[in-house]
Amino acid sequence: MQKHWFKVREEEFGLVPVSSSYTKAEQLLKKYNDLVLTAVDNSGSDLKKDLWKLIKEFPYKSRPLAALPTDSETADRAIEVGIKETELEGSIRPVDWLRINGKCLDNLRPGVSNIEGAGRGAFATRFIPQGDLVAPAPLIHIPYKEAVLMHSPSKGIVDDDGFDVRNITDIIGKQLILNYCFGHPESTVLLCPYGSGTSYINHNHQSPNVKIIWPDETHAIVFNSTWTKQSVDFLEDQFSPGLEFDYVALRDIEEGEEVVLDYGIDWEEAWNKHVEEWTPVDDADKYEDASQWNCFDKEECETALTIRTEEEQRDNPYSKNLTINCYFADAKDRELVWIDELDDWTMLEERVPKFECKILERHDTPGSVLYDVEIIIPVDEDGQDDEEYYEDVIVVTDVPQYGIQFVNKPYTSDLFLPNAFRHEIGIPDSMMPESWKKLVNDD
Repeated sequence: MQKHWFKVREEEFGLVPVSSSYTKAEQLLKKYNDLVLTAVDNSGSDLKKDLWKLIKEFPYKSRPLAALPTDSETADRAIEVGIKETELEGSIRPVDWLRINGKCLDNLRPGVSNIEGAGRGAFATRFIPQGDLVAPAPLIHIPYKEAVLMHSPSKGIVDDDGFDVRNITDIIGKQLILNYCFGHPESTVLLCPYGSGTSYINHNHQSPNVKIIWPDETHAIVFNSTWTKQSVDFLEDQFSPGLEFDYVALRDIEEGEEVVLDYGIDWEEAWNKHVEEWTPVDDADKYEDASQWNCFDKEECETALTIRTEEEQRDNPYSKNLTINCYFADAKDRELVWIDELDDWTMLEERVPKFECKILERHDTPGSVLYDVEIIIPVDEDGQDDEEYYEDVIVVTDVPQYGIQFVNKPYTSDLFLPNAFRHEIGIPDSMMPESWKKLVNDD
């Protein structure tokens, strides 16, 4: 998938080498070495450098060319150990260098929040002194908040690809991403962090232990301070990250302590109003979350409710928001290895994906319940250059219950209710660039 991902984003990232690029680059490196051995003696180091410079500056750029070492000295080393090994060696830094220039990306871990109703939260993995960096967070910039608005479809009008055209006069909600982005009431700009663990940081107006700041540009990951002096229209023309927040400890944070941020008074007031005015949607009493039906190991499944077969579901259906998935593995060379061929059923979430399936039969056996299932393989692409499409249905027998999982259908969980809470996190007035301030209509 990495190979395919970079190839369709050449305009944004350039010719990033993919796996096959290194194979071709090694072949080029061998030809270079053969030429050097025959045409350049040991005293011709300058000639070697000039030859390598000529190769690297070849006007017709390619991914294999980008995979080659940057200089002739590294090329000599790559001839001995391989290009990938030289890249690994070049990525290693001394501890003293890391103390000055490095940033810890593992200060936070997700866990169940101590705040009632908050779901998951971020917790410190080690002691963090006051004033130290908790986490860096590069930002995806959205110049205009209207980009997160959702609209009803225009009846009977579709685009060239057959998708409904939105009715821009009928706003029906805001996208979930808004809850994870920072904004300001006087600006159209939204800034959405993608730092390690920062999306789990919850709100605490009374006693936050972190704050956000613009980072020191000399040690930042992507921060370009000139962007904060440019207009919103300038941001709209930038298609790569150039902004960043640092989350900094307001006081000493103990290992295992939940990390919390003050989202701002506007967020606080909006949340309190939402809680006060919220009422359940229609048929809320009929909703069943997938988690209440699932078990995740042999012992837990021994006491779990058995899963109804297709025939049983006709008379006693599950909630409309639920679908049933079964695990299977897609092995190398497009050879499909089905779940009944796995040696064991542990760690399934990490080993194999799951796809929609139907429960055909249930077999009660001593100490366990096994199922015959019909796995539905949808039409999909494998992300390779020679993309092929496949569609199949296969019956798998004797599947244990922890090889079957209930899943909430897309957009049916509480997060996507029409009256779910949506509000950006506040950027402090002291941080907000004047050049971005532009009053907006939030209706």
